[in-house]
Amino acid sequence: MLKKEYPEEGELVVGTITKVQGFGAFVSLDEYPNREGFIHISEIATGWVKRIRNFVREKQKVVCKVVHVDAAKKHIDEAEKRIQQIETRKKEIEVLLADPEFYKNGEEVKLISAEYKEVQNQLEHAFAHWSLLTQQLEQIEKDS
Repeated sequence: MLKKEYPEEGELVVGTITKVQGFGAFVSLDEYPNREGFIHISEIATGWVKRIRNFVREKQKVVCKVVHVDAAKKHIDEAEKRIQQIETRKKEIEVLLADPEFYKNGEEVKLISAEYKEVQNQLEHAFAHWSLLTQQLEQIEKDS
């Protein structure tokens, strides 16, 4: 299947972080040769990002959503925080099924996004609160 020259807005793309700056990260689009996108720091994660390098690093594989394309200026703006974990996993599987040799030398590469890490942390935090609430309710029942 022949890919277009540029991705469409809303499309999920797999990329490799090429450069991290204080204001965002540049991403080489793996599915679109010679195309680079940009993820502004505000689009890296849902919370406030104090240190961008805590979320992304050079050579990291990421799944991003294309939020704006300006072909005339050759600008592709992307976001990591706007996609859900399930969308990330679907895209990873789609890429690997379409081209098993996509990752050269059989190197095992995990596509981990900051969104995935954040969701995992939120779930752990929620579970801790749930456990505490359950214990408090049990204590109230005992005291009643």
